[in-house]
Amino acid sequence: MLLRLIRCGQFAGRSCTPLQCLRPPVRHKSNFKTLSALRQTAEAKVRNIGILAHIDAGKTTTTERMLFEAGVTRRAGSVDSGDTVMDFLPQERERGITIASACISFPWKDFRINLIDTPGHVDFTVEVERSLLAMDAVVIILDAAKGVQAQTQTVWRQAVKFGLPSIIYLNKMDKPGANVEKCLLQLKTKLGVHPLPLQIPRGETKTFSILDVFAEPEKSPSRLAVLEALADEDDAFADLFLNDPSSLDAATIESTIRQCCIDRRLSPLLIGSSIRNIGVSQLLDAITRYLPDPLATTRPVVSERLAASTGFYGMAFKNVHDKQKGLLTFLRLYRGSVRPGMSLWNVNKNQKERVVKVMEAYADELKEIPEATEGNMAVVSGLSATITGDTLVASTPTIHEDSPGTSLVPILYIPDPVYFCSVEAGSISQQQALEDALNIILKEDPSIKMSTDAEMGQLIVSGMGELHLEVLKERLRQEFKLDVYMGPLQVAYKEAPTVQADFSHTLIRDGLSVEIHLRLLPSMETGPFKRLKLAPIKGVDFTSVYRPSIHAAENGVTAGLSNGCLMGSPVTNVQVELLNFNASRSALPAIIALAATQCVRELLRRSQCQILEPFMNVVVSVPMNLVPEVMGDLAKRRARIKEIAVLDQETRCVMAETPLAEMLHFSRDLRTATHGMASLDVEFGHYEPMTTFIEETFLFEQTEDIKTIANYIGNLRKNRARSREVASLTLRSCETEESCRNLRRPRRRNCRSVRRERRNTTHCGLL
Repeated sequence: MLLRLIRCGQFAGRSCTPLQCLRPPVRHKSNFKTLSALRQTAEAKVRNIGILAHIDAGKTTTTERMLFEAGVTRRAGSVDSGDTVMDFLPQERERGITIASACISFPWKDFRINLIDTPGHVDFTVEVERSLLAMDAVVIILDAAKGVQAQTQTVWRQAVKFGLPSIIYLNKMDKPGANVEKCLLQLKTKLGVHPLPLQIPRGETKTFSILDVFAEPEKSPSRLAVLEALADEDDAFADLFLNDPSSLDAATIESTIRQCCIDRRLSPLLIGSSIRNIGVSQLLDAITRYLPDPLATTRPVVSERLAASTGFYGMAFKNVHDKQKGLLTFLRLYRGSVRPGMSLWNVNKNQKERVVKVMEAYADELKEIPEATEGNMAVVSGLSATITGDTLVASTPTIHEDSPGTSLVPILYIPDPVYFCSVEAGSISQQQALEDALNIILKEDPSIKMSTDAEMGQLIVSGMGELHLEVLKERLRQEFKLDVYMGPLQVAYKEAPTVQADFSHTLIRDGLSVEIHLRLLPSMETGPFKRLKLAPIKGVDFTSVYRPSIHAAENGVTAGLSNGCLMGSPVTNVQVELLNFNASRSALPAIIALAATQCVRELLRRSQCQILEPFMNVVVSVPMNLVPEVMGDLAKRRARIKEIAVLDQETRCVMAETPLAEMLHFSRDLRTATHGMASLDVEFGHYEPMTTFIEETFLFEQTEDIKTIANYIGNLRKNRARSREVASLTLRSCETEESCRNLRRPRRRNCRSVRRERRNTTHCGLL
């Protein structure tokens, strides 16, 4: 009986000592042997899936129970105990959340499942987005007591963007307050999903169990509801359902559900309690029955010429730096196989790459394999230039950069960072190591941005949120052993022009002249500057202009737009046109870029720029009697209340848009005001112009802050210079003292010269 309770995970939530938290998960020694037998699995038996959910909905717990059910682990890992297979990073086990996506392959019956466990926190949205590039389908997990939450909507939009079929899994059905009907309604209204319930609950909390709808009598309401939903979506099934119901066998129903799921007309809905291991095996069966294999999946857009010119193509969806193996690239193989020593062509970088090793991922463990086959995922080393989103082929295609059909994969959307801060090394000797570490992290996480402040000379790092930058700081300290200091968090504002401006600028350097005429105008498309548009004025022809000169001018425009004229923030929502260009034949690209930068700076001063501030979508779930306190606090923070929804008889959901600058300490103040009875979800919404009064007040405060910071930096530099002088004097003193020691030793030297040296040394005050 005790063994049965342990298998069901009844003790998974118990407290543990720090030593227990550090214990590794117990795994079968034959893991890789089992996978080796499945390595040659037919592509139709492969499932590439991802687990998506809001934070604390039970993604990692569900994955751990899947591994346990599949026989991969002897004991199901627990997030509370810190011994999970998928959350293997020290920070993940300390915080109890998923920070980085983890890949694992395991067998289920005669299928091979390649699974990616993704983060649920809003700060790691980009980690989810790039993982979707490798998936054929997703499992959306909901907390049955909370329903559709803020991050659930975000990950659903991401899955819809990539056209991925889905299964909905209502977890924590044994939790008080779990409500299937409420979840079904929210799925329809908030996500636009057409859920197909395939299971019905029996009992509540400790007595909860599952009943399959097809185990019910033929005329039961739940079974008929499923068949009617299928008939509404599939005409052939409707004919059978209306004319010959007896012909609707299990195989016909299953194939219809599968096709409707692949076409994204329906999403099968299952229920369970992963912590008690209820419903996990049924979820695995549904994954293999209803979700598509790689053959049934719509591949990324590839041009016909590229598809015909190569027998292999794959896509990089993640980079990880390993201290022993170097840069590792995670690939999704869409066609062909990859082997060690194989030469690949990076289409995005237009560069040749060579594979050194091919490996298979088992969370944090990597096993070298002789070959990775089509339809699977693989980890390869040796690809030095390949980053997330790059497409790799086996031969060098001849494709013009402007030809149609060269968009090889869906574009990876990386939101603009909303927070930034300065980062400094603890000592001068660690400065280069800090820059190297940041460059490694930037390759791994494309949502982190790094720049150098032109005036202060400081390194600036930008991220998606406070937690994102905290994790970065801990990585620098723990993983790279660096003593770093990170300044206070600051909001990432932007600037945008409001009126059109033209300007012609001439730059003369070393007898070489560059004349450039640009037009800057507001763009209806939101986002950063993308490309310099050629719009020659009458009588101007750009066909004779050397193409690298145009690229140099474009680089100069990009540099000029990186710092606005109001507060030095990046300029967005802008379009730049090149009207005229003349340059000496010997003009270097650097001079051309400088001329373009100076021209853009003048254009920004003439275009009446305004400041854009980030607004966050805030969702507060709070008891009904505390709604006035929450709304009063939000009103003080310049929030706009969008809706107050009814969750149940006692709980209300307040949805608002709030400037990020006003969100400081909001979580702490909310806990205090509601006595810990409220929950908060925050995600980035959009950028919006400041009002005139707020902008003027803000710029005045920024000017005063800049003066204070400039004085502080000036004093700091003086102190550092003084310290260097003292260090230099100390060094010279030490050298002189060493020479004095040598003078005290008996030597065969001229006595007069010795007395002269002693006299000189005495004047230095050392003897």
